[in-house]
Amino acid sequence: MLRAEANPFIGRAVDLLRIAGLFERGHRLITLLGAPGMGKTRLALRCLADVPGAVACDLSETTGPAEVAAAVAGALDLDASEHIGPALAARPMLLLDNFEQVVEAAPLVQSWLASAPRLRV
Repeated sequence: MLRAEANPFIGRAVDLLRIAGLFERGHRLITLLGAPGMGKTRLALRCLADVPGAVACDLSETTGPAEVAAAVAGALDLDASEHIGPALAARPMLLLDNFEQVVEAAPLVQSWLASAPRLRV
């Protein structure tokens, strides 16, 4: 679920345009890097704010690929993680927040991108 912004979003227009441009040029997987607290999550959520059907998933409590799959299934309101690929095929964008701690789940994300050709992550 997307969180509402408590304060106005100011000063990141260039970053938003850069991310939108990457997606427009066909990039389907974008990683935001930076120091803790610099606003990566808020920037990513802002990118999703105007995309109907976009899904945000917080992975801060996950420790491995199985938990990543369970968290994404939960964000999609699915009962079982094996249905994630087809469910993502109907979604335009997926935010995986805090993915850096479960990077070993990258093959899982790759399989979702393969099964959902229009999905952007």
